[in-house]
Amino acid sequence: MAQERMQLSREREAYFPLMQQGVSATKACQTVGSGSKTARRQHNLGKVLGVRDVVNNQTGGAGYQICRGYNGTNCGDVNRLVTTISYDMTPVNSVVLVK
Repeated sequence: MAQERMQLSREREAYFPLMQQGVSATKACQTVGSGSKTARRQHNLGKVLGVRDVVNNQTGGAGYQICRGYNGTNCGDVNRLVTTISYDMTPVNSVVLVK
């Protein structure tokens, strides 16, 4: 799991500068060597404040990370449990879905 998180971190470090340069999500994913679904795995949660319940209803052992920054930055540990967790959201958050 730690190796998977390191790989995601390396992909993000290379991916987001390309996006800021105006490269398409698909082309950025191809450039950094990740699947074209990478851009769709990160979901920004702007203006979601206060304590919220986060539910992992994915199947097949898939998980998620709650992140304290946009675009999957400053993320916590991967949670693969099918459960509800209360999380205190800040003004800038995102969720990363993990296979």
